[in-house]
Amino acid sequence: MQIVDGVITPLPVERTNFKVTAATNAALVQCTTSQEMYSRDFTIQCNNDVLHFE
Repeated sequence: MQIVDGVITPLPVERTNFKVTAATNAALVQCTTSQEMYSRDFTIQCNNDVLHFE
């Protein structure tokens, strides 16, 4: 899901695999997609409080 102007909408990306592995002071994110609609790229962000993303 994504939030645009306060509205939650589905992502224009269909993921077929999403894996997160703990690393020293970090997280390794691996994913594959089968379909990406209307996007040239995407960014994965993280947060601790559901409001403020990095």
